[in-house]
Amino acid sequence: MTNEATSGPVQTAAAIDLVAIDDDESIRWLFTELFTLSGIRHCVAPSGAEGLRLVAQHRPRLVIADVKLGGMNGLEVAERISRISPSTRVILITGYGERVRSRLNEAPGIMLVLEKPFDINHLLDLVRGALAEPA
Repeated sequence: MTNEATSGPVQTAAAIDLVAIDDDESIRWLFTELFTLSGIRHCVAPSGAEGLRLVAQHRPRLVIADVKLGGMNGLEVAERISRISPSTRVILITGYGERVRSRLNEAPGIMLVLEKPFDINHLLDLVRGALAEPA
């Protein structure tokens, strides 16, 4: 059974630790497989707007967002997340690392920028580390 906004298992509002936002269906599939197999409670979203809705609903501890999204970019998403859920941390993924790093002060709450291509084991270590930290 899946939630209409995710391709992962249905979770209660308090149970979600991570929201992953990417407009690439194959990346969302990768996130779903990786986090499901790792036992990380998560939702995935195909757009910034849907991701923000999930953040408002679930108040996750962590969000992973692609910088290049249709509609709004990942920096805009991170800035809005800081207002919706100030304690939520954000990992941005991008193929434009230096350009994004130069704009990090525009969006509070960004934990780090991960450049594509990224190693999924490294990403998983980052996620586990972030979720292990006190809220």
